[in-house]
Amino acid sequence: MFDPRQLALAALPLVFLAACSGDAGHGGGDEATDPKPYIHAAVASMTADKDLPFDEATATCVSTALVDVVGADALARAKVTPEEFANAESYDVLAVDVADDARAKLGKGLEACDTTKAFGSMFVRELGIHSTPEDEACIAGHLDRRALNDALADGWLGSGDASGKALEDAIETALLDAVIGCPRVVTATFLSGAPGTPTPETEACVSAVVSANPDRVRKAFGGDGAAADALGTEIGTRCAATLGA
Repeated sequence: MFDPRQLALAALPLVFLAACSGDAGHGGGDEATDPKPYIHAAVASMTADKDLPFDEATATCVSTALVDVVGADALARAKVTPEEFANAESYDVLAVDVADDARAKLGKGLEACDTTKAFGSMFVRELGIHSTPEDEACIAGHLDRRALNDALADGWLGSGDASGKALEDAIETALLDAVIGCPRVVTATFLSGAPGTPTPETEACVSAVVSANPDRVRKAFGGDGAAADALGTEIGTRCAATLGA
């Protein structure tokens, strides 16, 4: 069974981690630093990320919010180039501090950013099932956009193992809440390991079991082996006779 925690670990592109070590303040020079090179570099990194690829519009929205919080002036004062900003591998690479209101500012900036599509696509892809665009749209549509962005903002601005764990937990919760609203995705996941050939009758039978057991489905996808076994047993008992040869 797929473990959403593995997905959560992939959901924090390193450019975000580095970005949120910045300083939103301006000053120290007469001419403001142009933020566009930093935004463009971050967009290029986010859209090229194979684990959580954002489309250009979402990447631009998120990058703008992050550079706003960090501050292009602060990055320039720290002699951080756009490429270094986009490719940084840790907080320590950027020797700047965030302002006291950084969390509120980032949260406000992310309100316009819809990250659910990228998370929905990645979640379905990681399940390894034969999926459709409708499956990805279903997961994305059931994700709590605000809760997800709040979790990302907290994670990006936090530090240490506790912050990373909190981000993983928040993303896992959002994904588990979403998947129980998409019985076709759950059905396809269980049928991917079927010993025979699923028929339309099989799909209907498994879907009925899944739809009747949302709590058990949530626990199973959350890594509860006992719940997964019980659900699998019920599906096998009720639906095995519908399988083709």
